[in-house]
Amino acid sequence: MEWRELNLKAIEAFAKIKGNYQNMYSKTLFIRLLGRFAENLGITVSDEMLQDYSNLVRRQLNLYKVEDTEVFFAKLAIDQELWEKGLENELVRELLNLKFGNKFYLGDLWKVLRTIPEIRDNLADLLIARGKTAGIEIEEQELQAISDSFRRVAQLHSKDEFLSCLEALGLSLEGWEKQMEAQIYYQKLIEKNLPPLTSEDLLSKLGNNLVVIEVMNEMLQGELLSSHLKELELEIGDEEVQNYLDSFRRANKLHKSKFFLIWLKFNELSLEEFLEFIKYRLLIQKFNDSEAKSVNKEAIAKQLRVSKEFFNTIAEYHKLKASVKKAQELGIMVSQEELQEESDSQRRIKKLHNSTDFKNYLANQDLSLDDWSDFVEMQIYQRKLRDQLATDDKIIAYLEKNKVLRKLIKDDILWEWEEKNL
Repeated sequence: MEWRELNLKAIEAFAKIKGNYQNMYSKTLFIRLLGRFAENLGITVSDEMLQDYSNLVRRQLNLYKVEDTEVFFAKLAIDQELWEKGLENELVRELLNLKFGNKFYLGDLWKVLRTIPEIRDNLADLLIARGKTAGIEIEEQELQAISDSFRRVAQLHSKDEFLSCLEALGLSLEGWEKQMEAQIYYQKLIEKNLPPLTSEDLLSKLGNNLVVIEVMNEMLQGELLSSHLKELELEIGDEEVQNYLDSFRRANKLHKSKFFLIWLKFNELSLEEFLEFIKYRLLIQKFNDSEAKSVNKEAIAKQLRVSKEFFNTIAEYHKLKASVKKAQELGIMVSQEELQEESDSQRRIKKLHNSTDFKNYLANQDLSLDDWSDFVEMQIYQRKLRDQLATDDKIIAYLEKNKVLRKLIKDDILWEWEEKNL
């Protein structure tokens, strides 16, 4: 990459609108915490380790020459001292994951991830695939039986109440059936003394998923904070926990106590376990708030720039810019109507329904209207380029070469036909 083309303001604006910046900011505060307690945790970073890691990161960033590194530092408004401190903190985080990862969070990771709809679906797919690989077969009546059993236990006797419950769980009818199928495979794998899913499965299959990474970091951060409450002068009261719980139930349409208890049962969580997760969330929030008041925001913003997440954001931004350039070379154009439609869509996603909310959002994020328009335009160009390059002929040609994907599609088509005709 040519670092002389790096536009820091544009990249930070891109990260903020995409929603990555706040997570990176919180993680930077957390990394500072790790650095504070690293010695107590038995983690040390030697000069040799730091130098090796620095060389590795520079190679990954294509910073082979001294002048390239100097341009890179200047573009990010950082210096050698900040670079080394940032990499040292990253190393501490990696070493902490290696040393304490399994003890801190992997035992509970399954339960937490089951509560997240988009991850829950992936976990069900993993379980079903594991069961089929083990040669386990499921009869249609078994699916019906487990579904009926759950509904009886949950006292969901009417269709309307069942559908309302599905909405509260964030499931469609198809999603419900998949979860029931995954549950059967889970039980049958246990009966065969086969592990349904191991921590290694979760990390290898979902380890690069941003949501999974965020959950893992949150659990680790919550555990670390709860272990040092006195030093950090943090305290969580019962009223705070109750307020968070009430807010969570409202946001997830779990107003009825019955639906909330069903949600807990469906996710295999006890109330005590869920309250513990709430305390973790509140601890992280309180810590971030207290750190934000006591530290220089500009210093944190600079330290944030020396993180893997920010480097990944730089690469993602430049790939997007390359897509825009290619689209323009192919004569692809974006109309004002398309810009307005995409802008409205992005605002709906962020729940910025009126102009006041939108203006406040831009002001709070230190964004200009041009930053917003550039982001929206790039999204349209990328989508149009994809549609132009991925023609039906090319898709068919790709499927001809990819036998595994072709078989999966055929299986899906057969399944849909059987559902309608058998």
